[in-house]
Amino acid sequence: MTSIGEYTLRPAQETDVPALLDIYDYEVKNGVATFDYETPSLEERIQWFRTEFGPTYPLTVAADKNDLAVGYCGIQRFNSKKGYDRTVVITLYIHRDHFRKGLGMALSKDVIAKARELGHRNIIAMIAAENKSSMTLFERLGFKTNGLFPALGFKFGRDLDVAYSQLTL
Repeated sequence: MTSIGEYTLRPAQETDVPALLDIYDYEVKNGVATFDYETPSLEERIQWFRTEFGPTYPLTVAADKNDLAVGYCGIQRFNSKKGYDRTVVITLYIHRDHFRKGLGMALSKDVIAKARELGHRNIIAMIAAENKSSMTLFERLGFKTNGLFPALGFKFGRDLDVAYSQLTL
């Protein structure tokens, strides 16, 4: 475990899933960090936790002083084809009440270090290009934007450009 001010970084546990779902729900309804239109059920999110993450694909949470998860970052498979096994996708969400406290940087650095230790070669971030704070964060982490796909996503009645950024480990 690592401390970041009043927060602790630790591996995610299944008991964190309701808090992770709350964070995700806000983005589904209000943000462009996800292009989901509907919030998954708790059962669906538990299944997501069980099947998407594990020893090869870690998920880290930032927990507050009450040990409530207020942010999370993890890596997942980029593609199910064997030739992509060394490439992963990063996912990062912070609770809206905990923005601008260094959690995004701390969580991302933790997961990037784990990806490197696990022998992953590339990390891909897919970011709505209008999400300037995420674009800046990933640039500061060394990600290079290798593709900008105009109108790749659609949410809230408008087309959204999506940047594909890559960190080679």
